[in-house]
Amino acid sequence: MLEQVGIVSFIFAIVSVAALVVVPRQQRYILIALINLLFSSLVFHVGALTFFLVATANFILFHFFSNSNSRPRHRIAFAGLGVSLLPLALVRWPSHFEWLEILLPVSLCFFSLQQIGMWADLIFQRATVPRSYLVWLSYALFFPAILSGPISRWGEMSEQLENPKPFERAAAWDAVALFLQASFKMTVFAIPLQKVLEIYFLNPMTFGPIATIVLALFFRFYIWAELSSRTDWARAMSSMFGINLPRNFDRPFQQKSLSDFWRHWHMTLSLWLRDYIFLPLAMGPLRRIFSRKVVVACSLLLTFSVFGLWHGLSIGLLAMGVWKGIGVLVTEWPSQFLVKSRFWLVREASARILFYIAFVLFVGLPTLLLRLDLDVFVKLIHSNLLMLVRGDDRWIASLGELFAPITNPDASNAKLFIWLGAVLIWQILEYLSPESETSPEAMAVGTNWPTALRSAVIISLFAIWILVGGFGSEFKFSYAN
Repeated sequence: MLEQVGIVSFIFAIVSVAALVVVPRQQRYILIALINLLFSSLVFHVGALTFFLVATANFILFHFFSNSNSRPRHRIAFAGLGVSLLPLALVRWPSHFEWLEILLPVSLCFFSLQQIGMWADLIFQRATVPRSYLVWLSYALFFPAILSGPISRWGEMSEQLENPKPFERAAAWDAVALFLQASFKMTVFAIPLQKVLEIYFLNPMTFGPIATIVLALFFRFYIWAELSSRTDWARAMSSMFGINLPRNFDRPFQQKSLSDFWRHWHMTLSLWLRDYIFLPLAMGPLRRIFSRKVVVACSLLLTFSVFGLWHGLSIGLLAMGVWKGIGVLVTEWPSQFLVKSRFWLVREASARILFYIAFVLFVGLPTLLLRLDLDVFVKLIHSNLLMLVRGDDRWIASLGELFAPITNPDASNAKLFIWLGAVLIWQILEYLSPESETSPEAMAVGTNWPTALRSAVIISLFAIWILVGGFGSEFKFSYAN
């Protein structure tokens, strides 16, 4: 049913853009607010009531907060934070609709972080209280971003909603290129991988150590393909409204350290964790008691713990977050040491090798905990180590079954190599593309590639895949469990 939601969303977006063209720019936020309410009710059904009530309650509390003296302000702020946390308590919302079991929890998590961030900005005087209720609704329920992000901030969006940019032909071409890019990543990268992952997670114990490492890396790549394609769609659609959403991924696999990887991976979430959890802890009063390095290390581990629990309340996801934080800590010193080498080749090669090893151990393998319970994950690692120690090679025969959805028995291994070639070409083109001219925080619609070049490459790869590789149309698997 998820593909039906995607089709409905696309048609809804096209109709919305057509309606917005005839509306004056100064009143565009009114139509956006109404469109947000209609879209939420169509996609989330009764779940849309949660978004509306929380956004409305917070708008009222914002004004009470700004007009109160110091003592009641604290109580109002705590009440607002409690209201903003309420959607997280409804993540396991019971539903008879298949797509709501995935879309609603993910959307509630993004929405809750957005609301909490607004309260934090108000408390620390980094944002102003929204004057118009409709402008606030157009931001809080902005339908291109409500399904899967990116996590925008009121300070970045309010001015754009009240005074959106006029419709421009260049922006339209950029939006078309982003649509093509999103469709390519979802169709060519995500859908074939989700079929392989479905087979693997049915019985991960039978596929052996090599498959575990490869599938862990593929799982991480799949998450990138799915999330980045969805955020590309959101950014493309919002740019048609004259509103720029922040980028979410900036070539994360091209980095040289785990810390750089996390800075370029899901950047709006990383920046949210940095600004609202890590920095208040690392720069807080604990520095008066403990040394700077101890405070920074503890703050980093606590931030990654919250990052793990954001995916779900379980010991396995908490362990996943802590282990990823440990990975950043233990690899930071060797990375700094390698940077000081005078030989460019030694510096580059050593940094890459260290990054790839650390990536497998501290990013790839822990990612499996998104789908596996902690006890199953421990048994999986233990059984794979026993296979290596004993020299058991029976698992080799199962690799063909695992990759059958890509290889297709009627076409030998041709499709697998075509798929791997498409992945390799994409990564090479990203590696050769010029550095971004804006920081990850910037509200940039464009990407590192020129629009014409990006569109030509995507269309060419798409055509080759359709003619030679083939692709499926089902999309039922999601990284969100």
